[in-house]
Amino acid sequence: MTPNKRFSLSSLTAASLFGWTLFFVLTFNDVQPAIIALAPFLAEKGSLAVFCLLAVLFSATGLLIFLEVLGASYAKAVLRVLLSAVFIMAAIPKILDPAGFALDISHYDTLPRFSVNLIAITLPWVEALIAVSLISGFMDRGGVLLTNLLMVAFLVLTGQAWMRGLDIDCGCFGHAGAREAVSKAFLRDVFFIFWSVLLFAYLRKENGRKLLEGQAA
Repeated sequence: MTPNKRFSLSSLTAASLFGWTLFFVLTFNDVQPAIIALAPFLAEKGSLAVFCLLAVLFSATGLLIFLEVLGASYAKAVLRVLLSAVFIMAAIPKILDPAGFALDISHYDTLPRFSVNLIAITLPWVEALIAVSLISGFMDRGGVLLTNLLMVAFLVLTGQAWMRGLDIDCGCFGHAGAREAVSKAFLRDVFFIFWSVLLFAYLRKENGRKLLEGQAA
């Protein structure tokens, strides 16, 4: 493997997907109840099948990207789909239960009380708009930039709660489905922000190539 290949966007994307697969498997006890909460009809056996399918899909996609069977456009599309799915799954439960989300925010005991309700009402809609931007490609660079800013904020919030030893649910995917401790939420968000940075790099590289092609024409 050449140095350029080792640190290419495709190899970094593949490595992140392999790492995510490992994290996904290690947090099985949190993931399976979340799957059942989203699709109760699956029950225990069905949720286990979905879990295994997702784990195989993540690792297989990472391998295909690493081997460059899937090119940069496909790798970029994978990151778009993953991040948009994350944000839409995070947004919908909060939109449906803003009071529960406000309660989760208050448990962090960091933000001013007057801002809690405002954040609980507005943030889920921002997340939904980000999901639409990422999946549709409309103003996608702005959507990715906003994704990075939100992820940094989430990392700071969950990180300080983890350091303070707060025994609270993160509230990341709504009040009813919040089963993850802030420590796991912090580690999970590291993957999300890494994907967002990679997606921004893909978009910047693509725009640079288009600019050069336009100048050549």
